[in-house]
Amino acid sequence: MKRRSVFGSLLMAGLAFLIFWGCGGGGDGGSSTNPALLGRAEGYAFLQSGIIVLSNSPTPPAGATALSGATITVDGKSGSVTTDSTGHFTVADVPVGQRKLHLSGGGTTLDVPLTVIGAATIPIGTFVVSRTQAIDAAKTAVAGLGSLANFQILAAQQPLPSGAVVKPALGDDDGKDSTALTVTTATAQWFVFVDQQPGARFQHPAVFVFIDANTGAVTTRSVSSWPRINSVHHYSDDDKNATAQDLVQVGTRKVLPTSGSQVVSDLQRIKPRLVTRDHVAGATNPKTYALLIDGNSRSDMFADLDNVQRQLFGPSGLSGPSEIKTWSPPETVNLNAVKQIKILFDDICAKARPEDTVLIYISSHGSKSGAIYIQQGIQSDESVTEDDFLFPYIDLNTSKCAACHVIFIVDTCYAGASMVDMAVKSPPHAGQKLTYIAASSSAETSGGITRYAHARTGKAAGGVFTNAFLNGLKDFSEANGGANQGNLQRIFDDAVKIMDSTTQHPQTVFKWDGMMCGAAPTLVTVTPTEIIEKHTVGSTSCPQTLPTISLKNISDYTVSYSASSGSSYFNLGSGSGSLSPGQSKSLGLSFNCGKVPPLSSSISISASYGSINQNLSIPITLNSGP
Repeated sequence: MKRRSVFGSLLMAGLAFLIFWGCGGGGDGGSSTNPALLGRAEGYAFLQSGIIVLSNSPTPPAGATALSGATITVDGKSGSVTTDSTGHFTVADVPVGQRKLHLSGGGTTLDVPLTVIGAATIPIGTFVVSRTQAIDAAKTAVAGLGSLANFQILAAQQPLPSGAVVKPALGDDDGKDSTALTVTTATAQWFVFVDQQPGARFQHPAVFVFIDANTGAVTTRSVSSWPRINSVHHYSDDDKNATAQDLVQVGTRKVLPTSGSQVVSDLQRIKPRLVTRDHVAGATNPKTYALLIDGNSRSDMFADLDNVQRQLFGPSGLSGPSEIKTWSPPETVNLNAVKQIKILFDDICAKARPEDTVLIYISSHGSKSGAIYIQQGIQSDESVTEDDFLFPYIDLNTSKCAACHVIFIVDTCYAGASMVDMAVKSPPHAGQKLTYIAASSSAETSGGITRYAHARTGKAAGGVFTNAFLNGLKDFSEANGGANQGNLQRIFDDAVKIMDSTTQHPQTVFKWDGMMCGAAPTLVTVTPTEIIEKHTVGSTSCPQTLPTISLKNISDYTVSYSASSGSSYFNLGSGSGSLSPGQSKSLGLSFNCGKVPPLSSSISISASYGSINQNLSIPITLNSGP
C-alpha cells in the first residue's frame, strides 16, 4: 500500500486520552521470495601468503593466486556456492540486511560482514577509498552540525552499487516523497547514516552521507528519518542499531527520568487534597473507556504501551473502573489497520455515558506537518509496503461522544503540531472537557529510552515523557491519596519538572467551557424550532394542516428517533424510525379541531446512538382566528 500523498480527513478528531509515542522499524529481514527483499554479493577470492584476500576485480593482488573451489555460505541463506578457476563467486537470493559471508578454502577461512541491498549486486573487495576513510570523511562533513560524539553513526560494509535509489523512509517534513531528498547513485558510493538524535522518535534530524568509492567526493542530504534503499528500510530500529555490525558510533541517548518524588511539596504530603471529578450531578460509578494504540513495533514504544496499561489504570493510576481495548501491528502486512482503529473508537464512544471518560493512548511516528504514522504489520519496515497515516485520515470526532472527559496525550516527535490540529478540528460539545497534552513542541523531537538502554541501566524502557508522566502520576497519587482526571494539569506540571529537559518541552491545551459535564452532543437538528398558528372556528376544515416538522441527522452515525405530541388534539405522523448520516425526514403535523383555541402544547423528539441521547422540544401555540 502506497503512502497517501494528500492529507485528507482528520484522524482522531476526538479521542479521549490519546497518548502518541515514537517510531522505528526493522531492516534485518529473514528469508523471502520477494525479489525486492533479496540481493546478491559478488567478488573474487585470492590466496596470498596463506591468507584469503577478496577483491572486486579479477586482477590478483601482487603475489596472490586465484582461489578456486572455495566454499561460500551466507547467514540467512541456505546452501553454498564455490569459486571458479578465477576465484570469482556470486551469491544470489541473499535476504537484505546485515549478514556475514563465510569463505573456506586453501586450508584457511575468512568471515566477511555484508550489508545486502535489495534488487542489487553488492561488490566485495577493496576500493580506492576504504570504508574507514569514508567514515572519516562523513564525520568531517557533519562536524558542524553539533557535538559529533552525540551522533549515532552507521555505515554499510560495502559501497552501494550504481543505480541504487536512496530516500528518507518517511519522506520530507510533510511525509511525502521528495525528489530533492532522493539520491540515485551513478557510481559505487559508500553510504553513512548519521543520526543526530539517537533514541528520538522519528521524524528527527539525520544526515545521509555518500562518499564516492573511487574519488572520495562527498555528497550529503539532510533528512528526518532512516534510509529506504531500493524500497527497503534500513537502520530503522534503534535496538538493532545499538548492536548492529554496521554501527560505527553509539552516540548519546536520552536518559531515564528519575522518580518525581522531589517535586511534590511537603505541604502536599502533610495535607492531602483531592480534586473531585467534574461530572454530571448525582452521577455514580464513572468509568474510563480506553483505546491503547501501539502504532509501531519499536520496542521502546511497546514498553510505553505496557507501562501505561499497568500504571495508568493500576492502584496509583486514574480513579474508577476501566474498559481497555488495544491495537498493535500484527505479524503480517495489514492494509485495514486504520479502519480497525476507527471501529474500536466507535465502539468505546458508543458505550461512554456523560459521567464517563474516553481515553486513548497511541504510540507511533510523528512528523513536522503534524501527521501521525501507523505501521501496517511488524514486517512492513522490511518490505516495499509503507506505513500508512493514522492522522490526519481518521475522523474520530469526540463531539459525538457523550463522555464528559476527553483527553489527548500525544508523545511523538513534533507532537505540538498534531495537538494544535486536533484542538482546532475536534470542538467539544456543551459541557465536555477536552484536554490535549503533547510531549514536545511542534519544533522538537520526542526522546525514547530503548531496551538497549534498559539492558545497560536495568531501568524501565519507554519514552522520556511517558516515564516522567507516569512517575508524576504515581507521586501525586501517593501524596494525595489518589488521582483523577481533574488533576491532569497538576500531574503534567510535575512530569515537566521530572524531565528537567532542555531539548523537549511538553505542552498542554485545555478546552473546558465551564459548564457542568453531561450536555448531550447534537445528533439531529429540527425545523421549525417553534410553531405559532391561527385557527378560525367553523371556517377551516378539520383536521387543519400545520407546518411540517423536518429532522436531519448531522452525526456520523445511524440515529434512532421517536416523536410524540404532548396533546391528543395534535396528530403527528411517522412517530419513530431511523436516520442514516445526513438523511432528513419530514413529519406531518395537524390539528384535529377537537378543542377551541387558544391551545398550547409541544412536540417531543428524542434521538439516540448507543449511550448518546438527545432530547428536543418544539413548542406549539394555536390561537383563534380573527
